[in-house]
Amino acid sequence: MKIGLIAVSPDKNVTIIAYPDKMKGCIRTKSYDKKLNTLINAHESAIACMTFNNDGSLLATASDKV
Repeated sequence: MKIGLIAVSPDKNVTIIAYPDKMKGCIRTKSYDKKLNTLINAHESAIACMTFNNDGSLLATASDKV
């Protein structure tokens, strides 16, 4: 798990954040507008970076795969 890694939607009308979960390769998203908390199994190795698109509808991720 990377300490301090977080992605925040740039759209002021979409209040959502994403951050690495304690399980390797998984991402937790939290939508404050819809009161949803989702776990995404994204990679087999640790998450290296992530970002939302301009309207906060898509999340792109990359892993530390060696």
